[in-house]
Amino acid sequence: MIHADLRQIASDPILLGALSAGNLHSALAEANRQLVRHVVQIRVLQGSRVLVDANSSSFDVGGSGVELHTRKGRSLGRLQITVQDVIGFIKLIHKLNAADVVVRGTGGQVRTSLPAAAALSLPRSGCTQIGTNRYVVSSFDETSFSGEPLTIWVLTAA
Repeated sequence: MIHADLRQIASDPILLGALSAGNLHSALAEANRQLVRHVVQIRVLQGSRVLVDANSSSFDVGGSGVELHTRKGRSLGRLQITVQDVIGFIKLIHKLNAADVVVRGTGGQVRTSLPAAAALSLPRSGCTQIGTNRYVVSSFDETSFSGEPLTIWVLTAA
């Protein structure tokens, strides 16, 4: 699904035309128009410089990208999109695994399916008590769409 969306956005003549002309305002407007179906954030980067960032306040998981070029081969930057925000990721894990999830970004954002765990210091692995319930905890590090380091804890009722 993400690859079809990526191909469609990467071939959008309005976006490519605006980027080719250096009209970042129009490129952003077109990127915002492309935030449909499951696409939750769109970026165009030149190196580390962000040219276009549609839905920049979204707290997202990593996505997919492709290089953009004019018809003559000039580089316009790298298009990146994501189709999953952190809240959707948490809901999916909760539904598929009957587990609770806590996601913390280094920027201070926290999202969780278990509100009582939001402010707690969680172990990287092992067991923990939250309220009257015990949980087996495992965690891993990931990177958000914008490059922010995330820590993700999966808590399963013990």
